Amino acid sequence: MSDRYAAHIAFLRPALGSPNLGPVLVVAVLMELIFILAPLIVGAMLPDRWLYLYETGVTTLGGLAQLLIFGLIAAALVWLVRKLHGRGFWSLVGPVDTTIRNLKIAGLAVFVLLAAQAILPPWIVFADLAEIRPLNSWAVWIIPAIVVLIIQTGTEELYFGATCNSNAQHCRIGHGFGWGYRRCYSAQRII
Repeated sequence: MSDRYAAHIAFLRPALGSPNLGPVLVVAVLMELIFILAPLIVGAMLPDRWLYLYETGVTTLGGLAQLLIFGLIAAALVWLVRKLHGRGFWSLVGPVDTTIRNLKIAGLAVFVLLAAQAILPPWIVFADLAEIRPLNSWAVWIIPAIVVLIIQTGTEELYFGATCNSNAQHCRIGHGFGWGYRRCYSAQRII
């Protein structure tokens, strides 16, 4: 095995246990239903005065609630993958230490980019921003907003990563669709 593919093959290895396409399709279909039903179920449990805010997302709390729904979707995905594929959460994201290191690197890169945007022209006129949203109000909501955005984007990455990673299962029997087949075929030759 080539060293440049070693990490990728190690990441794919948990998905290579079964050549059965059925569980992959079941997870894909159920996740699409969960994406559709989760907001409806949460909306049905809310009192009327909160329902409008949640459905429209016109307030900070309503927008955060909409993004927080993805936490339920992620939990459903992890449960389905465990039940149908016998794989845990970390098999979807990779080794803990590598994942944490990569999150730190990405976080630092985003921080540097945002800091550069704040320092370099065109400069932000903070007085104009205060008219839109006072700084103290913004500061209160920035951490919850970052958390729910990480939950939302993380859920999508888990879903599409799990789906593509699970496509590696049918490499063993030579099935697959589109680009997934070509990637899996390459991985199979290396293994």
